[in-house]
Amino acid sequence: MQRAISSPLLGFYFPPGPVGSSGLLSFGRVQESVLTSIVRYVPVSTFPPAAYFWGVNAGMTYGTIALFASGIGILDSGAPRITIAGSAFSAYASATGGILHPSGMLSITQDQYNNLQPLLINIGGQIYHLSPNAQIYPRTSSNSQIWLVIQQQPDTYSIAFSLGLPFFQRYYVVFNSGSNEIGFASHIHTDSTTN
Repeated sequence: MQRAISSPLLGFYFPPGPVGSSGLLSFGRVQESVLTSIVRYVPVSTFPPAAYFWGVNAGMTYGTIALFASGIGILDSGAPRITIAGSAFSAYASATGGILHPSGMLSITQDQYNNLQPLLINIGGQIYHLSPNAQIYPRTSSNSQIWLVIQQQPDTYSIAFSLGLPFFQRYYVVFNSGSNEIGFASHIHTDSTTN
């Protein structure tokens, strides 16, 4: 006998950690056991190209530096980075002191990491913060460079940002195709100091 999914929900919980860490995909319900806040919903963007994905409107600030007040972007759990467009990326790179490598990645020193500020993402009037630890890739003992997960959005995308796996590792995300909304909640690893 087949069971139908009770409601049109798809929830994502990916804790920070090495590849293969246990996460949860929840079909038809919200995984309440990992949440530390209520789920706050916002409408899915109706503006192309974000309308063809799970798109939202958001603003972004690094510490006290406004990167952009409002822009349309997408959520992409399969992307290993967070991307921001043009001048917003330049402002972030300048503020962090990151060195841009040919790979498109920014690296910082330990001293720069010690001064890293939170990245604040305003979605629907609610602030979702990414701590300094949430803004870096896992470190290896063989390399003194620290790599940032924030990269430049390709100009061809016509969106302001893309929130990839590093965001999903700090916030529970639920897609509701019935109401055409996306929900966000903090989870037990939102403020984790490991990645």
